[in-house]
Amino acid sequence: MVLNSFYPHDIRVRKEAETLIEAGYQVFLLCYKRRSEKKAEVRDGIQIHRVFIGESKVSVGIWDVISSIFFYHPIVGRILKKFIKQHSIDLLHVHDLPLAGTVLRVGKRHDIPVILDLHENYPEALSVWFSWRKNALIRLKNYLFFNYKRWHNYEKYAVKQSDRVIAVVDEMKQKLISDHDLPSEKITVISNTESCKFKEQQLNLNVYDDISDGFVLLYAGYIGPHRGVDTVINAMKYLKRYPSIYFVIVGSASEDVMSYLKESAIRNGNEQNIIFKGFQPFDTFYSYMSQASVNVIPHKKNGHTDFTIPHKIYQSMMAGKPVLVSSCEPLKRTVTRYQCGEVFEADNPADCANKIERIYHDQKAAAKMGQMGQRATLEGHLNWEQTGKELLTLYESITPDNG
Repeated sequence: MVLNSFYPHDIRVRKEAETLIEAGYQVFLLCYKRRSEKKAEVRDGIQIHRVFIGESKVSVGIWDVISSIFFYHPIVGRILKKFIKQHSIDLLHVHDLPLAGTVLRVGKRHDIPVILDLHENYPEALSVWFSWRKNALIRLKNYLFFNYKRWHNYEKYAVKQSDRVIAVVDEMKQKLISDHDLPSEKITVISNTESCKFKEQQLNLNVYDDISDGFVLLYAGYIGPHRGVDTVINAMKYLKRYPSIYFVIVGSASEDVMSYLKESAIRNGNEQNIIFKGFQPFDTFYSYMSQASVNVIPHKKNGHTDFTIPHKIYQSMMAGKPVLVSSCEPLKRTVTRYQCGEVFEADNPADCANKIERIYHDQKAAAKMGQMGQRATLEGHLNWEQTGKELLTLYESITPDNG
């Protein structure tokens, strides 16, 4: 596996690798290195080799530009070639578009099949991720090298050249077929479901001590412009007559994003009911989610969020509490089908507030929604124990011993 990030960082990579290892595969991971991390180690059963390309925003930005110009990363490519020979690699599995060109070029040279795992609609995501960035130089860099048209064309090349493609949701599969005339049988949907082991996280009953008597709306996870956290903050101004309703935000973001959100809370005059918890370890998420009143996934609706789905919707369902989601297609489809929450119109604070108020006033319905979410995940097929089987089927179809 080749990852354009650090590890441990991406839980999708961890889940896929662990499933493969349990099935008897030997998994190596080539990823980026922080100065404090070991160059090589075995973690979660994965044989990790880390590549240091710098740690400052400047050095990382320079390498981003270089690799986006040629869609080839010279350092990763050079090390990958050596890695293949050293470990007799049979299959390459690259996570997302940034390093796809590098892996495809090396894979072709060594006659090794390549799986391209698209975590999201990356070309559209680029348009969204940087929308709140204020630095003029960064905005210029993104306009020149990370624009939609350029990366959409690159996506077409990557999916055509890959031996197999993984999509996270059916909506993305259909988009790849429509946009790039890709045959359906080349694409496997491996969703971001959560393992039932998520419920085994140690329960901390004190995470909401400061608001123990409140009705808690929880957002947990990474925070960015497309996540819609600002929609809920703006919805809170419609709920001022309910002083017991709190919006708790667990997660980290860039300085620009956090400043924008905190300024929004102050501007609305209800900052005392909006609590920023900052980064929290993943092993606390079940404690936060299971003791919240409602878990909120308020994504903006766009070409990115309509073609992916976050891990946290399945985690929230497992936690047994109602889920409030925006009208992004995969979120809406899941919540509507399994009757586990409410859907509000994306980027509409008034409608968001209306749906919060509805749940607040009908605790019996809220409890039923929570039960339906748990049933779909813990008793149904919306868990990684089931999803992992699809990954194994894909691997069996492409690995050398199976033709």
